[in-house]
Formats: sequence, C-alpha cells, structure tokens
Amino acid sequence: MFNISGLLIASAWADAAVPAATPAHASVSDLLGPQAIVFVIIIAMFYLLLIRPQQQQIAQRTAMLKQLQRGDQVVTAGGVVGTIQKADGDDYLIVEIAEGVKVKVLRSTITGLANKPEAAAAKIPSTSSEKKN
Repeated sequence: MFNISGLLIASAWADAAVPAATPAHASVSDLLGPQAIVFVIIIAMFYLLLIRPQQQQIAQRTAMLKQLQRGDQVVTAGGVVGTIQKADGDDYLIVEIAEGVKVKVLRSTITGLANKPEAAAAKIPSTSSEKKN
C-alpha cells in the first residue's frame, strides 16, 4: 500500500533542514518591493475614481442649497415639484406645490432645481422674430 503520512512527514523534515536564504539586514525596499507600489497605485485610483468625485458632488449640492431663493422651482427627495415662496429660518423652506397649497420642507430634502426662472426664460424663443416668407 501507499503510505501518504510517511511522505508528508519526510518532506516536512526536508523543509526544516534547508537554511534560511534571507540576509540578516534586509532593506525596506527588499521587504516591500513592488507590493507597496501596487498598493499605493490602488489607493490613488480609489481616491481619484470614488472619493474625489463624491466630494465634488457634495460641494456642488451644498452650494446649490445655499443659493436657493424665492421663485426657484425645486424637486424634493419625495419627488414633489414646487416653487419656493420664502425661507423659514436657515433649515426650512415654504414651497408652493399647487396653487394655494404650501408645504414646509427641510432645505436638505431639496435634491435639485427643476428649472431656474432665468434659465427657462432664456431658453424660450421669442415669437416676435418669426421667419418672414
């Protein structure tokens, strides 16, 4: 019969008999080598692809929330579209969602502008400059 345990034990003794090949005073670059470079590259890619864009998006959203003013048409986190009527302190806005229907919402629940009145007016072509045939 074939004795597996005898083979494993013999190889373990053979491994123990091999002298260590590492020098007594190995440098840091010898120990870390290319693994450290790859690790730094992965961290840099993680920062550039995930963290930095998210920080920029948060900064843009914060700036947008600070610049909200009366007359802006906004979208809330619940998907409700309305027009800002007035600011109620620093944290709340009064938003008109239908004619005569006003709700008080947290400023932080505003997810974006539906359209700015100035931008909408600039996009609408004037009817006085019709083509003459």
